[in-house]
Amino acid sequence: MSTLEINNANIPIFDYESLTLEKITAAIKVVEKAHKLNFSTIRQFVTEHSSTVISEFNKMKTFESVDQKFQVIDKVFSTMPDYKELNYYILEIAILVS
Repeated sequence: MSTLEINNANIPIFDYESLTLEKITAAIKVVEKAHKLNFSTIRQFVTEHSSTVISEFNKMKTFESVDQKFQVIDKVFSTMPDYKELNYYILEIAILVS
Protein backbone atom coordinates (compact mmCIF):
# COMPACT_ATOMS: atom_id res chain seq x y z
CA MET A 1 0.00 0.00 0.00
CA SER A 2 1.38 3.41 -0.93
CA THR A 3 1.48 6.29 1.51
CA LEU A 4 1.41 10.05 1.31
CA GLU A 5 3.37 12.08 3.87
CA ILE A 6 1.44 15.00 5.33
CA ASN A 7 2.77 16.90 8.35
CA ASN A 8 5.23 14.09 9.16
CA ALA A 9 2.43 11.49 9.13
CA ASN A 10 2.25 8.72 6.55
CA ILE A 11 -1.33 8.50 5.29
CA PRO A 12 -2.19 5.32 3.35
CA ILE A 13 -3.35 5.75 -0.22
CA PHE A 14 -5.99 3.09 -0.69
CA ASP A 15 -6.67 1.19 -3.91
CA TYR A 16 -10.40 1.81 -4.19
CA GLU A 17 -11.00 -0.96 -6.68
CA SER A 18 -10.48 -3.81 -4.24
CA LEU A 19 -11.69 -2.99 -0.76
CA THR A 20 -10.63 -5.58 1.80
CA LEU A 21 -10.86 -6.11 5.53
CA GLU A 22 -7.16 -5.26 5.74
CA LYS A 23 -7.72 -1.87 4.10
CA ILE A 24 -10.59 -1.07 6.43
CA THR A 25 -8.42 -2.11 9.40
CA ALA A 26 -5.63 0.16 8.12
CA ALA A 27 -8.12 3.06 7.87
CA ILE A 28 -9.27 2.37 11.45
CA LYS A 29 -5.63 2.61 12.58
CA VAL A 30 -5.20 5.94 10.77
CA VAL A 31 -8.27 7.42 12.48
CA GLU A 32 -7.18 5.97 15.85
CA LYS A 33 -3.78 7.59 15.47
CA ALA A 34 -5.24 10.92 14.37
CA HIS A 35 -7.54 11.10 17.40
CA LYS A 36 -5.28 9.21 19.84
CA LEU A 37 -8.13 6.80 20.63
CA ASN A 38 -8.62 3.03 20.64
CA PHE A 39 -11.40 1.74 18.39
CA SER A 40 -11.40 -1.92 19.44
CA THR A 41 -15.22 -1.90 19.39
CA ILE A 42 -15.25 -0.76 15.76
CA ARG A 43 -12.48 -3.19 14.80
CA GLN A 44 -14.31 -6.11 16.42
CA PHE A 45 -17.62 -5.19 14.78
CA VAL A 46 -15.99 -4.84 11.36
CA THR A 47 -14.27 -8.22 11.76
CA GLU A 48 -17.47 -9.95 12.84
CA HIS A 49 -19.52 -8.37 10.02
CA SER A 50 -16.80 -8.04 7.39
CA SER A 51 -18.80 -9.10 4.33
CA THR A 52 -21.61 -6.63 5.09
CA VAL A 53 -19.22 -3.80 5.97
CA ILE A 54 -17.12 -4.33 2.82
CA SER A 55 -20.23 -4.51 0.64
CA GLU A 56 -21.79 -1.37 2.10
CA PHE A 57 -18.52 0.61 2.10
CA ASN A 58 -18.14 -0.31 -1.58
CA LYS A 59 -21.59 1.16 -2.26
CA MET A 60 -20.47 4.43 -0.65
CA LYS A 61 -17.95 4.98 -3.43
CA THR A 62 -20.77 6.30 -5.59
CA PHE A 63 -22.12 8.67 -2.93
CA GLU A 64 -21.07 12.28 -2.89
CA SER A 65 -23.27 13.32 0.01
CA VAL A 66 -22.10 12.86 3.59
CA ASP A 67 -25.76 12.38 4.52
CA GLN A 68 -25.98 9.38 2.19
CA LYS A 69 -22.86 7.90 3.77
CA PHE A 70 -24.27 8.45 7.26
CA GLN A 71 -27.45 6.60 6.25
CA VAL A 72 -25.44 3.57 5.21
CA ILE A 73 -23.31 3.74 8.35
CA ASP A 74 -26.43 3.96 10.48
CA LYS A 75 -27.93 0.94 8.70
CA VAL A 76 -24.80 -1.19 9.12
CA PHE A 77 -23.46 -0.13 12.52
CA SER A 78 -26.55 0.80 14.55
CA THR A 79 -26.40 -2.48 16.51
CA MET A 80 -22.77 -1.92 17.50
CA PRO A 81 -22.17 -1.03 21.16
CA ASP A 82 -21.38 2.68 21.59
CA TYR A 83 -22.51 3.40 18.02
CA LYS A 84 -23.86 6.88 18.80
CA GLU A 85 -20.52 7.94 20.33
CA LEU A 86 -18.46 6.43 17.51
CA ASN A 87 -20.48 7.18 14.36
CA TYR A 88 -18.44 10.27 13.45
CA TYR A 89 -15.24 8.20 13.52
CA ILE A 90 -16.87 5.47 11.44
CA LEU A 91 -17.69 8.14 8.86
CA GLU A 92 -14.01 9.16 8.78
CA ILE A 93 -13.03 5.52 8.26
CA ALA A 94 -15.62 5.11 5.50
CA ILE A 95 -14.41 8.25 3.73
CA LEU A 96 -10.82 6.99 3.79
CA VAL A 97 -11.77 3.76 2.04
CA SER A 98 -14.59 4.90 -0.23
